[in-house]
Amino acid sequence: MKKKVMWTIILPFLLILIFGSYSYAVQFSTKVLDQVYAADFLKINETGMAVWESEDDREDIFLYDNSRDQIIKLKAGFNTSDKAPDINKFGDVVWADTDPVSDGGGIYFYNYSDGTISSIGGSGFYDAWYPQINSQRNIVWQGYDGSDYEIFFYDGMNIIQLTNNSYDDLYPQINDQNSILWQGSDGTDFEIFLYKDSFTTQLTDNSFDDTSAVMNENGAAAWMGFDGNDNEIFYYDGLNVTQLTDNLLVDESPVINNQGSVVWFEGGDSITTFDDLEVCLYDGLTINQITDDNDYDDFSPYINDNGEIVWTSQQRNFPYYSDIYYSDGTMIQQISTIYNNNSFPAISNSGNVVWFSTDQYGNQYVNYAEKISEPVPEPSSLFLMGGGFLLIISLRLNRKRKY
Repeated sequence: MKKKVMWTIILPFLLILIFGSYSYAVQFSTKVLDQVYAADFLKINETGMAVWESEDDREDIFLYDNSRDQIIKLKAGFNTSDKAPDINKFGDVVWADTDPVSDGGGIYFYNYSDGTISSIGGSGFYDAWYPQINSQRNIVWQGYDGSDYEIFFYDGMNIIQLTNNSYDDLYPQINDQNSILWQGSDGTDFEIFLYKDSFTTQLTDNSFDDTSAVMNENGAAAWMGFDGNDNEIFYYDGLNVTQLTDNLLVDESPVINNQGSVVWFEGGDSITTFDDLEVCLYDGLTINQITDDNDYDDFSPYINDNGEIVWTSQQRNFPYYSDIYYSDGTMIQQISTIYNNNSFPAISNSGNVVWFSTDQYGNQYVNYAEKISEPVPEPSSLFLMGGGFLLIISLRLNRKRKY
């Protein structure tokens, strides 16, 4: 009797293993947040709050507060041209006013806790760009000093100019330890520099460009470097620099999470083609290719601290539709369902995803997918399991008829 009960339970699972696979899907609730115009710099923080720039009366900054399901327009002034926002985990936002004629330009800060907007350093930084903010509300940006761009750091009280040379220093990153990473020209090419504990260290020194640097909260970093043939991915663990890739493919757009995992896309070659792009993951030990689809280009990957990855997957043939895909490390699923052209996804630590989309008329939208459950069985798996139970019941009934 016990054996019969045991087989009644086990057989449906054996049927799945023999005739099919038991697949899972994460449940998302997807919606359009807003229609936007010439939008850019879409970002999401750890808790799922999103920020972007879009043209309204002029360029403006918009903040989506997912806890209130509310979009807030952040405006520094009537004539300001507000661009390049960044957001910290508390919902504080910084951005650059790029119109020096009307309001003097500069860096602006939105305090989420009290709803106030203030200027950082007044209008003296008329050509400031690419501000970044950490959870301590310290800010970095690149600013023009009359001859080239330099890196500036606001520590909550004072503005400190970190670089002072004759070459451009660009695209700074800051973490909660107040370590600052950027790419700077040495007069020949771009190298990677790190400011930490009041000292600046040059992490790279070669004859080719090192760019697209990103850094996590622990001080680990990744960037894209040209090796004379094509771009490769490099990794800094806080002590040493390691070249992760060494191939004849294009390796670009690294993103690093706080666990030290890095994602990027690679494919094509540096000479003739940029096709067959795939998403790759370095998990701290090995490199794995996440996607493998010759009919689609997979690019613009983003990874959160839980190892969940999102990316854009675009058809390589007409009509070139593109969708947003998600992976938790065990499965891959499509999460964009409303429009046919989707791009630039980002994912929060809570698993919420934000991206841009465009409809057939060229209208642009901000989309938001809220993760509402962990993986559950796909309908096909449930159907197969149910079929297994029905088969057992049928066999038992037939057996009773015989006897």
